[in-house]
Amino acid sequence: MKKYLKVVSFILATILFLCLLSACSKDIPANLDFTLQKFKSNDVCIRNFDMYYGESDKVGIGFLEKLYDEKNNKEIIKKVFSDIKYIEKKVGILIEEKVNVYVLDTLLDTGFYVGGKNVYTTIEEIENDMYREALIRACYNLTEPWIIHGLSDYVFGEKKDNAYLTDYYKSTDDMSILGLFGGRFYEEWNTEDEIKIAKDTASSLVKYLIENNSVEELISQNVDIDFKRDWLKSIGVDREYENRYEGEFKNLRYSKSRDYSMIIQSDTAEYNMIPIEDASTGAEIEKFIYKDQQGRSYILKYLKENAPENFSYVRKNEKPSYYFLSDPMLKNIRSYALENGYISLGNKAIDHLHEYSHILIWPLYNSFHWQHEGIAEYLSMVVCPENYFIEISFDEELVSKDLTEFPEYYLLALEYYINHDGSIKIDNIDRRLWSDGLAYATLNSEGNWVRGYMPIYEFYKHIGGVKKYEGNELSYIQAASFTAYLIDNYSLDIFLEFCKNGSGADGFKRIFGVAYSEVKENWLEYLNR
Repeated sequence: MKKYLKVVSFILATILFLCLLSACSKDIPANLDFTLQKFKSNDVCIRNFDMYYGESDKVGIGFLEKLYDEKNNKEIIKKVFSDIKYIEKKVGILIEEKVNVYVLDTLLDTGFYVGGKNVYTTIEEIENDMYREALIRACYNLTEPWIIHGLSDYVFGEKKDNAYLTDYYKSTDDMSILGLFGGRFYEEWNTEDEIKIAKDTASSLVKYLIENNSVEELISQNVDIDFKRDWLKSIGVDREYENRYEGEFKNLRYSKSRDYSMIIQSDTAEYNMIPIEDASTGAEIEKFIYKDQQGRSYILKYLKENAPENFSYVRKNEKPSYYFLSDPMLKNIRSYALENGYISLGNKAIDHLHEYSHILIWPLYNSFHWQHEGIAEYLSMVVCPENYFIEISFDEELVSKDLTEFPEYYLLALEYYINHDGSIKIDNIDRRLWSDGLAYATLNSEGNWVRGYMPIYEFYKHIGGVKKYEGNELSYIQAASFTAYLIDNYSLDIFLEFCKNGSGADGFKRIFGVAYSEVKENWLEYLNR
């Protein structure tokens, strides 16, 4: 009897599929009018080519000139139209804007699809169905990898038994994969098991959303955290799901290139990435993007509220482009920023907000000296709560650690910090006091920590150098504390005025009304209080 029921079920499913296919075929045009057209390169496809292109109301198809064969292309055309109509029927939402499928001889460096309504693929990719995920992405103008994968699996995939997801989410200590951040789907950044869990979670969640009449939220890519909590319950997981990054990533677009295995673009920044020392996993990239988004917003708000006289100079709408170095021979070069918004982060992500601060207040620079490194260090380390310096310096178990192996400057800075009643709880760090502690420690010990000990004039020697005038004898970390001292005693606006119009000892006295040597002596007395 069971065998009979299986046969009947298979026959009914086959009939249903053929009916759907037949219904789809009615909307496939018998002929498209193909004409030879020129296509110019764009941000997605950096190639110029001649292409035979034909279109209907909803679909445009183009074949590279050398690939165009009216007779042999008919099956490809039929396949594309059939797949698109099947997507509409299965998802239940009509495609509103025209989708273009461009058939090339080779895939792009960025993959066969990057963004917008255009699919760049090959005949082979269409014939073996590999292009379908890209097609779904184009049909509904999707950008979220988890929705793209999950919807593709729902429309074209086979039925799965995802019971292991229940076991995973019941037992795991870290439920962050359920955040379904796009970086979790890239092979170079995650293990095979992590990618499988992310993809199967996406497929199961998409199926749950569609079956519970939430397809509109899905296509709008505005899925509330409550849907994920309800989905967990639906698979038998009675646990509370929380994620600090949930809902923080809006309008992110993902791609890759020959040099960068993951490129993430937002409305306010671009990230060109390869795995590096402190950002080598999907989870670490998620944290990095969050810290950068939060940090840039926080710094901009701080400047607006505390520097009203100079805020008009701030490059409020500048979109930074971050690059992790892809050349192994260059990975030890420190980070740097250029006026056009280019930021190289070398082999560490830690300096991202320091370099962004340079870009933000570039119009206020009349030269590069201690005050410019001091303000960038101040904004990124003292002002901004979301920074790596604090994270790597403190944790809630600090007092129970064996600190004997720590560098002398760190032990001295920590002693200074605690003696001045600084909290070591990570959510309550006094960033201003910690910068003073580090400055005090580096002024009263010996070491080779570049940021703490190397004078700014010495550091700049390898890139052309700066004048050895007053202030450039400070290191980065000392300049941060001294900058904070000046801002506390004068104001952020006056300090920025000094960045803009001051230079050397004469400029310092003209802006602050007192000699540099006198203020520095007062600052040292303050540190030694």
